[in-house]
Amino acid sequence: PELPDGVRHGDGPYGDGSPHYVCGPRIHDYLQELHREVIARYPGRLLTVGEMPGVTVEQARLFTDPRRAELDMVFQFE
Repeated sequence: PELPDGVRHGDGPYGDGSPHYVCGPRIHDYLQELHREVIARYPGRLLTVGEMPGVTVEQARLFTDPRRAELDMVFQFE
């Protein structure tokens, strides 16, 4: 299938592809599956950290809510 190009800003040769791969529509499903299938095998022994550039405080709360079993903490860049 054809892959979309990111929007180019200025004269640079490359576009911003992040809308096509940052926080995709199934990210929470994938993280919950990872936790269920791998992380949960090692209770109390692992710490999961998500590097999430641009994530909002509200999004970070979703990712780190213990009831959702996704991540233990996130860090972001502006």
